[in-house]
Amino acid sequence: MAERIDLATPAEKAARLLSAMNMDFFDVYVVYSRSLSIGVLGRGIRDAKSRIDLGLGVRAYKNRGLGVAFSQSLEPEDVEETVDRAVSFARAAQPDPYFKGIPGPSKAEDVPGLCDKEIICLTLEEAGELVKRMIDAAEEVRHGAMYRGGMTVGYSRSYLLTSTGISVEMEKTSVSAFIEPTYRRGDDVGSSYEYDYAVSLAEIDFEAIGRKAAEKALEQFGSRRVKSGALPIILTPDSTSSFISGLMLAISGESAVK
Repeated sequence: MAERIDLATPAEKAARLLSAMNMDFFDVYVVYSRSLSIGVLGRGIRDAKSRIDLGLGVRAYKNRGLGVAFSQSLEPEDVEETVDRAVSFARAAQPDPYFKGIPGPSKAEDVPGLCDKEIICLTLEEAGELVKRMIDAAEEVRHGAMYRGGMTVGYSRSYLLTSTGISVEMEKTSVSAFIEPTYRRGDDVGSSYEYDYAVSLAEIDFEAIGRKAAEKALEQFGSRRVKSGALPIILTPDSTSSFISGLMLAISGESAVK
């Protein structure tokens, strides 16, 4: 079970300090996160990692100048130092002519089902067994592949306070898994991959991921080489996500301006 850490107290302390420092705007973000990751390489599991992160971030604005500071400690003295650094940076920063302010409170529907207790309580050993199920399913389709893949699960709690009146705590989980088998038949090679992403373990079918990846890899046997050229493309769900994410980064207004 993930450790329950008080996030509100350090956030409120930072907000009180910032309120007394004559900033135009500020926000405080405190977060606790825990992640487990299992890596697959070759014929089985390569590594297993567990990581816990904890921290506080402060953004302060003065005369359209931005100061940012963060700490991986929530101790009172470290909160004070983080606030002081953010304020000093804001006072020294060059003004941003495009800065208008930060958002205020607005109504938003609560989205249920974003936090899965099964993920919160998952151990590395249990995560490893889920990955083995994915590999075993691929082996049932055809034995002897070389694999690349893995699984990552994450849990996070965060608390946000702003000078415009926003005060909100959030809690969520996530799980992702993928596997890429490579088969050889003489000089011919068949390789493909399958993946899934969800907010709860119950939504992930690990056997289906392994089975579909193996079946798609076998379909690649006998593929023909084609000459390079300007050709139409067909975007499958597998490729669309990476294409769209790159496009979204390219059309970021802030990146274009700066």
